Amino acid sequence: FMNTLKHKRAVSKVNKPARVNDSITEKEVRGLFELWNSALATGDSRVVASRYSKNPVLLPTVKDDPRTDYDSVKDYFDTF
Repeated sequence: FMNTLKHKRAVSKVNKPARVNDSITEKEVRGLFELWNSALATGDSRVVASRYSKNPVLLPTVKDDPRTDYDSVKDYFDTF
């Protein structure tokens, strides 16, 4: 139970929706990176995977296979 509660709290802190727009400012890019980096700092692959869109394309640096859904992104960060 505590793990689930901890996960929900971590997700709520770092999983603010990204804004989809035709252009993005450098400040917005930095903000999105900070959200992703904060998710990574939790050490919880579920939190990191939740930062990706519903249709992600993660081209990993450690493994050769592209990750194109939540489960495969989570799996990548399970072993990262």
